[in-house]
Amino acid sequence: MELGLISGLDMTIEAAVTKLSYLLGNGTPSDSLATLMQQDLRGEVTDVVKPVFSGYQDNFIKAIADTMKMSTEYDGLKEALYPTIMCYAADFGYASVLEELKKIGANFELGDYEGRTPLHVAAKKGKVDVINYLIAERKII
Repeated sequence: MELGLISGLDMTIEAAVTKLSYLLGNGTPSDSLATLMQQDLRGEVTDVVKPVFSGYQDNFIKAIADTMKMSTEYDGLKEALYPTIMCYAADFGYASVLEELKKIGANFELGDYEGRTPLHVAAKKGKVDVINYLIAERKII
């Protein structure tokens, strides 16, 4: 990826070559090629369905938190797991999940394994509801 390679996902070589020829033949700008090569245009790429948080996952998160509270390593586990879960929720626009995490002690200032906070992720993905929620929580004016 650092060399500028574009993933062909699950396309066959023939489909990838045909798609690239089609896109280049239509004058697709080079900055759009990577994005379009990874999108399904005519059934050449399997659509990947993003997971959706449901009540089940919400209950699962609460169960993890309750279990963690029983551990003598609770603070360490909380700092390790919550940021990743919060960034996941921010990525998909789930302000309600963030609210639940706040109730059980999540710190929105902590970064995940890449150093991203939920606010970073929400801003990058344009999740306005989550951004507004997080800014209100930080009491930023």
